Amino acid sequence: MSVLESRTKLGGAVLEKELGAPGQKVARFGLYEADLAQRQLTKGGLRVRLQDQPFQVLALLLERPGQLVTREELQQKLWPADTYVEFDDGLNTAIKKLRTALSDTADNPRFIETVPRRGYRFVAPVTFLAPVVAIDAAMNPVNSPDIPTEDVLVATRERSRVVIEPIPSRTPIWAYLAAALVLAIGIGGYFYRAGRRGTPDASDAAAARSVPTVKPRLSVAVMGFRNLSRGTEEGWLSTALSEMLNTELAAGERLRMVPGEQISRAKLDLSLVDTEALAKDSLLHLRSDVGADYVVLGAYTALGQTGKRRVRLDLRLQDTRAGETVGEESVTGSEEDLFDLVSEAGTRLRQRFDVGALGSEEAVRVRASLPSNAEAARLYAEGLTKLRTFDALAARELLTKAVAADPKNAMIHAALASAWSRLGYDAKSQQEAKQAFDLSGPLSREERLVVEGRYRQAVREWQKAVEIYRTLWTLFPDNLDYGLQLASTQTSAGLGKEALATIATLRKLPAQAGPDPRIDVAEAIAAEGLGDFQHSQEAASAAVKSGDEQHSRLLVAGALVDEGWAWERLGQLEKAQGAFQRSEAIFAAAGDHGSAALSKSMVGELIENRGDMEGARRVFEETIATCRKIGNRKCEGRTLNSLGNLLSEQNNLSAAKKCFEQVLAINRETGSRVGMAAALGNLANVSDDMGNLPEAQSMQKQALDIFTELGDKRGMSTTRTNLANVLVEQGNLVDALGLVEQAASLHREIGFQRGLSFALVSRADILAQQDHLPEARKAGDEALEIRKALGNPALLATSWNQSASLSLNQNLPSDAESAAEQAAKQVENLNAFDLEATAYSLLARSLLAQRKLSGAQVAATHAVASSRKVATHPPRFDADLAAAAVEAASGKTVEARKELSAVLAESTKFGYVFYQFEARLALCEIDLTSSRAAAARTELALLEKEARTRGFKLMAKKASAALDQSKPKQ
Repeated sequence: MSVLESRTKLGGAVLEKELGAPGQKVARFGLYEADLAQRQLTKGGLRVRLQDQPFQVLALLLERPGQLVTREELQQKLWPADTYVEFDDGLNTAIKKLRTALSDTADNPRFIETVPRRGYRFVAPVTFLAPVVAIDAAMNPVNSPDIPTEDVLVATRERSRVVIEPIPSRTPIWAYLAAALVLAIGIGGYFYRAGRRGTPDASDAAAARSVPTVKPRLSVAVMGFRNLSRGTEEGWLSTALSEMLNTELAAGERLRMVPGEQISRAKLDLSLVDTEALAKDSLLHLRSDVGADYVVLGAYTALGQTGKRRVRLDLRLQDTRAGETVGEESVTGSEEDLFDLVSEAGTRLRQRFDVGALGSEEAVRVRASLPSNAEAARLYAEGLTKLRTFDALAARELLTKAVAADPKNAMIHAALASAWSRLGYDAKSQQEAKQAFDLSGPLSREERLVVEGRYRQAVREWQKAVEIYRTLWTLFPDNLDYGLQLASTQTSAGLGKEALATIATLRKLPAQAGPDPRIDVAEAIAAEGLGDFQHSQEAASAAVKSGDEQHSRLLVAGALVDEGWAWERLGQLEKAQGAFQRSEAIFAAAGDHGSAALSKSMVGELIENRGDMEGARRVFEETIATCRKIGNRKCEGRTLNSLGNLLSEQNNLSAAKKCFEQVLAINRETGSRVGMAAALGNLANVSDDMGNLPEAQSMQKQALDIFTELGDKRGMSTTRTNLANVLVEQGNLVDALGLVEQAASLHREIGFQRGLSFALVSRADILAQQDHLPEARKAGDEALEIRKALGNPALLATSWNQSASLSLNQNLPSDAESAAEQAAKQVENLNAFDLEATAYSLLARSLLAQRKLSGAQVAATHAVASSRKVATHPPRFDADLAAAAVEAASGKTVEARKELSAVLAESTKFGYVFYQFEARLALCEIDLTSSRAAAARTELALLEKEARTRGFKLMAKKASAALDQSKPKQ
């Protein structure tokens, strides 16, 4: 029998063949299908309206995937000779409309690549399908009678709209109608307004203001089954039977099945065990917790020898609304053929739910998602149980064996990917997620999309993941999980504003059993991604309150982490510590030691912020031990990073460097590219602190390259700012300004206010050195306003210090004094000695400019004392320069020259150009009143020239002014 014959007998519906066979009319690429005979383009079963000429262009490209189709060929086939003059505009318009329909771009093509001045190439993989004779509606949504007839608006960045419309149905189904309406009025309306340029049509605005009535499918939770067998070795059957029955009931998409992991969390929250029936109050709690209308549970008995046992499964169906049992069933089968047993159980339950029996193709799809043999089924079930009870290490071992027992099962690979991810091994997780995706072809439409969504997330292809989850939520609008996943991937993609819009739409959908605190959690995370920590705190607090009311302990623990993080960013350290400590206790009680360790490490960071360095160090070391015990490398790396920061604060830079090197090694081992980039950034900061500016520059560039490769906009923008700061220290103002301009633009694009404030502060510093003081003031004031809203004392101190410096350069010493005092006030109890040293240095200079010598002396002494508590050079330079200025004003020129000479030597040794200029200027100003006046004037002229050449125009102006004042009066 040939391969084709074999596949025909297995499927009986859609036959996939090699590209290029005669008579083929349907091309599939990504989520799209193009029927070349009917000239129809569909996406996820919904038709994309496309004009004739753009479709003809698509057809020509699909016929030759990967090959160049020249502009001349397109002209000959699509445009008659008498329209030659308009060909360029016509083809460009057709390509533009086609790219819009496919959500493609010329800059980053997924489907259509432009070959400049030659033509176009279709770059995505294309599969051709044989003509369809009898296609299962669940597998081919294009011809499904369940597809709605409403139009669906899809976002575009162009002024022309793309309309996706379902093919008219013969038997409308409310669930699919709701899906179309949710996309058209909810998500689609928002993205259309936000994404394209120009003013939206009035009809679009009206649609966006309303939310449809969504009638949800019946929701069913398979809770697990009590083991009535004589031994415990049959315990795996509870999970196996639950997963298999869940898959059986989900087929056909008529029921919404509660995911097994969500059920496991609910059972932990409510302290439920596998049982044959639940009390009314437990049923009500489950309705509230997981939104289940019905639960399936019961018991099983396995009798006989291993491998030959007979299994009896007793099912009980309970109504969560009524709080009572509404049906019972019993089925019997062999352990070796659980599939038939579950199929029988599923058939009986489907009859009770009145959703119809499975078709032959649906049955094949169900079978494809399940393990192919009993050994794989046992290992898979045991692995899932460990994964859901927070033992990822054991889960990994079991699921690895399950993969060996059934290497072609997509769902087992997907579960193993989750286990690797929880242990922090990103590369291995990506590898397994890719395997799952590659093997997902035989699965149901919903399962295929879910598997692909997880794969796109694993490899950080955020835009594709967003598209997948938007499609899932469009098709299944009653499944809140998909809406939440959409918001989550939008946040990860740096689309925080879009995530908040999605969340706003979720809030307008009808609640099944009261508000869902998961929506509040999603909002808190999206707001945090935008740097709006007040918003994040409020949303997280709402999630904690709702979760407490619903007894959702694990959700509460996660929300407390988000709230604690927001409180920390807002400077409310006691509230932050309280949130982290409560979350740690909840996670530990539930057995989630990895999450408990994360919360504990955050407590350690707060203890460090209060100045208890030894206490914080003990917490970090205890946490690292826990992380190593449970095999969680990500947890270990994160806590080592915190320990490295602590050691850096203690001026133990060599030990800090060793910590960060361990973090880098861990991330290289686990394949975490993001972790590698972050570790390189921290190592760069340590190198900067140690005065090794070339090494710091090199590492920041490496980090930037990784973030750029990953498309991580937040990492790219933050690293650009850090790299710019190193370049400023080295005297490269031009390149530094370019970097901070790019960083600020990216931060504005993704809405990350905190990061924007850093870029603005750097921009103001550079502009000030270039003698653009009004522009510098504008950037600095914008940063200050952002930081006032954030409420972080350390950030505020930095901005007030900058304000004081700008005021001094604008000859406003009184304003400088006020700003420096504000900075000092912000860091009174933070042990931020670097900021404190700079604040008092600026205060000394401002007082000196007002001839308040005694006050300046006190401030300078304080600055020097604070600067000696840090290892970084700039605060020490600031303090010594201020102290030297006070000494010179007091007549102690010998002492002043000695300090300035030390600053000049040190700054020259490590390459700090600005401080070299400052020390040289101060030395010249002293020498102008001594016998060294002539040499000082020569040095000032040289300084003016060097500073101007390097772009330090403010310094050049100061040198020129000093030189002018020193010239003998005529």
